[in-house]
Amino acid sequence: MFKLSKQNETLSRNDFITNKIMVVFVLAFVMSVALMMISRGLDNAGTFIATYYTVYVLGFAGVVGTILGVVKEVLDIRHGHDVSHRIITGHGIAVCSAIVAISSFLILFGGYSSSIRFLYIAIPSLAVLYLIYMIYQREFCALATFGLLIALYFWRFAQFYKGSVRFITAQCMLLLLCLLIGVLLFLLKKENGVLKLGKWKVRLLEADAEYAASFLFTALFIAILAAAFFLPNVAMIYLAFTTLAVIFIMAVYYAVRMM
Repeated sequence: MFKLSKQNETLSRNDFITNKIMVVFVLAFVMSVALMMISRGLDNAGTFIATYYTVYVLGFAGVVGTILGVVKEVLDIRHGHDVSHRIITGHGIAVCSAIVAISSFLILFGGYSSSIRFLYIAIPSLAVLYLIYMIYQREFCALATFGLLIALYFWRFAQFYKGSVRFITAQCMLLLLCLLIGVLLFLLKKENGVLKLGKWKVRLLEADAEYAASFLFTALFIAILAAAFFLPNVAMIYLAFTTLAVIFIMAVYYAVRMM
């Protein structure tokens, strides 16, 4: 009887995770379609003004939604509401609204054509990262997110500022982050996934975290960033694809490990 109850609980949990992932991918699809409509509206002189102000409204609606989501999350915590099995939550509303707000203001103030191209990649990537977060281990989720940021950096930033002070500063910051990730992994490995700062302790990784692979993939990110110093501007796009390939290899490795 206990075994059957445990199986039902596992199936219910799997159904919940599946539903949440489906909701996120549907939202990503809706946002991608909205981006297509906004792009067409802004490219057409007859619909430019109406589309422009529509994006403004979406941006401010996203800000309001973010605030309301945060308020709902605080109230749920204060009243002790269990939201672990809810599809719609305060933090979920806040995150989705924040993405809408950031995307809208990026289109308005960051050059709508290049910003929309960027969002075509960024929004589906966020959906994939959420899938990784729900299914894979924490260290892979963190490294995949960091790797995606590096790939977007190469594609959107590095190819335009190669050799400049901005490029060197960004490179040094990313390399420093890689080293800090390596140090953090080392500390977590010593304490079996628990970070200790004096008397304060917090578990960041599971007890069965794969540290050897994490160190390897962090080293690969460092090697890719170091290679950017010696390659021309046009090669930055290939470094972006190389970084994505590393993330794909990581995904295959962890998928096999979970079997």
